[in-house]
Parts: sequence; structure tokens; C-alpha cells
Amino acid sequence: MKKLEIITGGEKITSRQLMYFVACYILGGTLLTSLIVSVTKQDSWLAVILGFAVSALIAWLILTLAQNFPGKTLIQINDIVFGNVLGKTLSVIYILFFLIGACLDIRDIGNFLTGLIMPETPLVAIFTLFVFVCGYGVFNGILVLARCSFIIVVILLSVLLFDTLLLIPNMNFANFAPAFTLPLRSYIQGIHTMSLIPFDGVLTLLMIFPSVDQKVSLKKPIFIGILIGTIAMLVAVIRDWAVLGSTMPMMTSPSFQALSLINVAEVFTRMEIFGAAALMAIRFFRSSVQYYAFTYSISQLFHLRSYKPLVIICGIIIICVSAFLFASSMEMGYFGTNIGAVFNTFFIVILPAITLITARTKGLGKKGRKE
Repeated sequence: MKKLEIITGGEKITSRQLMYFVACYILGGTLLTSLIVSVTKQDSWLAVILGFAVSALIAWLILTLAQNFPGKTLIQINDIVFGNVLGKTLSVIYILFFLIGACLDIRDIGNFLTGLIMPETPLVAIFTLFVFVCGYGVFNGILVLARCSFIIVVILLSVLLFDTLLLIPNMNFANFAPAFTLPLRSYIQGIHTMSLIPFDGVLTLLMIFPSVDQKVSLKKPIFIGILIGTIAMLVAVIRDWAVLGSTMPMMTSPSFQALSLINVAEVFTRMEIFGAAALMAIRFFRSSVQYYAFTYSISQLFHLRSYKPLVIICGIIIICVSAFLFASSMEMGYFGTNIGAVFNTFFIVILPAITLITARTKGLGKKGRKE
């Protein structure tokens, strides 16, 4: 099979860059914690912890698949395992998944800005500007995004720590009582949502691994990155519930609302602006990664030498689909809370598991040496 060139200027993503890359992507899910608080309420912190445990198992599945086909992307693996026709059919399905993932991220940031900061601004205008910025990052390559991840992670963690300290006077830990009183179904739904939506980037990594230095052990940086992202989300969920209590499920962006309550001696006020800026930066990274996976997977499907000529047309597609994907933010919220995790399960768990089992059965991959 024709091997496509990955243009990175001869450089590769290092182990540390991969760790920050994963952490940065998961930190982009801090806006998504609102999807579980209406289900698991005061026990949302437990859903985050157990969601991390489940996501670690999913990451192990994806890593096992990647290690069986070192240097191969998801699109190439499909061709090797399933052949030309079925492999390309599955690749088209994955491409649609990457497209929907990018559109959901873009729509999230649009709903956030129009709902809380710029209510009179048309959604399409926000989509266009944001996709243009993400497209610039995608055009410059995945290595540039990997380098940016360190700066974004440092900024977000600094803002998270500083704002959390300022909110301590507003916290009431009695809001967490009574604990462990919800129906079992609520915990299962919360854990399922938490493990499959913020952590959906583990599948996207299969489009990134060929750009990683082959000498790098993938497991350590990936699991450390997942842990960093999980701890940050856990801190945000505990802080926001301690501050907002039972009103948190009624808010589309609990963190933003919690930060708006900061007022220290009339000096530290309106801190939600800094939180919004940090969230914008982290969502830029998350959206850019999905955008890159969508564009690069198309280039591999058609055996193009470079994905860059597709960046503009793919950006236009993302803008158009984002505008018509949901009729309202409430409809999107319902999808995220009740359907999104089930939708992701098929792509992130079931299809990769089938691919791995088929590869092992046929004796393909690194162990079978039958590529």
C-alpha cells in the first residue's frame, strides 16, 4: 500500500509533547462537565474519577491497536485489516465521526459565546472566525499544535488554580450532602458520559501517532496526560458544585457562572473573563485536533501527498454542518447528556475492538508480520 508522506519538517512529536497534547485535549472537555451534573448532581466528582478508570481501559484498547501497526494511521490500518473496499467504507465512517466531532466542538464554543458573552452575534459569524483560526493551526501542522499544547496547558492550569483559591470563601461543602443516594442508573449514565465524551480524543490519536517519534513509548505520556486532564476536571467539578450547589445543573457553563462570583476587596472581580479566555484557548486546541483528523484522514483516503490543499474546503464544510447540526443549544445539550456517549461508544470502543480482533484473527500487524 502506498505510504503517504507526513510533512513535519523532519521533526517528530516528543514524549513530553505527546503528554501535553493529550492533557490539553482532555482539558478542552471542561466545558462538557455540564453534561453530567444534571444526572449525577452532588456525586459528579465520583463520575469523573470512575470515568477516568473507564477511559484508561479505552486508551489501552486504542494503544494496543496502534502498537500492532506502528507508524500507521487509522485509515491505513483499516485498509490493511479489512481490505480495499470494506476498509475504505469504514474509513469514510470514521471521517464522518471526525467531522461531527469538529462540528460539535465548534458549536460548543458558539453556544458559549452567544449565550454568555456576545448574545447579539450571529452563530455563523463566530463559527467562521473560529474555524479560520483553527484552520491556520491545522495548516501549520500537528507538530505546531503539539508545541502549543504546553503553553495552553500551563495557562489553563494556572487560571484554574488561581480562580479556585479566590473562590474558597464562596465554597460550601455541605452542598455535597447527601452523598451516594442517587439511583444506580444515574451513576452508570454519568460514568458512561464522562468516559466517552471528554476522552474521545483517544481515537483521534490514531491519526497522530505516525507523527510521534517512533522511539517514544506511547503508554506513559498518554496515561499521564489523561491523568492531568482528569485531575483538572475533578477540581473544576468540585469547585463549581461547592460554589453553586443545586443550581449548577441549570447552568450551561457552570465554571463561567462560578467565576463571576469572585470579588476580593473589589480588586479581583470579573475573573470570568480570564476563565473564558482560557476556555477559548483550550477549545481552539481541541477543535483544531478534530479539524486536523478530519482533513488528514480525507487526504489519506484518496492517497494525496499532503492534506494542506483540503484545509479551506474542509473548514467550509465544518462551518456549514455546525450551523445546521442542531436547531438550538438545548437540543445539543440533550444530545450530549443522553445520546452522545452511546454514539461515541460505537466509534471509540466497538469498531476499534472489532478491528483489533480481526487483525489478531488474520495474524496481521506487528506480531503476525503479515502486512
